[in-house]
Amino acid sequence: VGNCHAGENNPQIFEINRKKKVLWEFNEWDLVGNGLAVWQILEGADARELNKRITNIKN
Repeated sequence: VGNCHAGENNPQIFEINRKKKVLWEFNEWDLVGNGLAVWQILEGADARELNKRITNIKN
């Protein structure tokens, strides 16, 4: 679930199962604030590829 106007004391993204148990949450207010309106979670090869590309970005 995306919660882009969560406020600083609530997670911006979280996942729940059918029994309404929270499986995980992303709570990085200092990093994204109320600005996380669109998101995509990457795993495996996609995550590794993105991490490699980000690491190679020069400031």
